[in-house]
Amino acid sequence: MANFGKIEKNAKREDIVLGIINMVFEVIGMMSAFAIKNDSINEVVLIGNILKIPRIKQILRKIEITQGITFIIPKDIEFGVALGAIMSNE
Repeated sequence: MANFGKIEKNAKREDIVLGIINMVFEVIGMMSAFAIKNDSINEVVLIGNILKIPRIKQILRKIEITQGITFIIPKDIEFGVALGAIMSNE
């Protein structure tokens, strides 16, 4: 995908934000796929409030299909970072 391939001078802010979201989450998704490529792992758990943006899930679903992996986005993802911090101090 060309996120900013045909950007025009009068592009709306929303279009620019969407291009940035696409670019960032395509990289996150592909780097995740590459990181587990030579392993028996085929699931990646993602956390954080930003994952509540519906477009992000669409981007990740395309990567799931092309790379044969599964992204898991747990319920109540906004608490994932806090839970990880608690668990790391045990």
